[in-house]
Order: sequence, then C-alpha cells, then structure tokens
Amino acid sequence: MPPAEPPTDITVTVKVPPGHVPGSSADEFTLGVLPASSRIGDLRQRIQQLLPSHPGPDRQRLLYL
Repeated sequence: MPPAEPPTDITVTVKVPPGHVPGSSADEFTLGVLPASSRIGDLRQRIQQLLPSHPGPDRQRLLYL
C-alpha cells in the first residue's frame, strides 16, 4: 500500500486565554482553511486581519501543541 498523500490544505484553530479576544468570551477561533505550506508569518498576518484589535505580529506569541 503506497503512503497517503500529505494534505494540501489545513484548518488552523487558535486557542487563546479567555478574555483575550476583544468582544468575545471564546477561548478559540479558526483561521479558516489555509495552504499546508503556510509559514508562521502567514499565520500571524491572518491573525492580525481577523482579530478586531489587529495585533501586530510582534505582539503575538504562537505555540504549537
């Protein structure tokens, strides 16, 4: 059996401490479907676009768990 092909797209969910997303009590949000080849800089830009506070990449702390 040949190995499975790696995915070309992924759905990224970001978890945050409660109260860190202005106007929401949610502790997570999704960045939507992104190319699997996305880089950390791409994720940071997407976060900046989606959040109402538009946090700059230098203010974001991303951890992969």
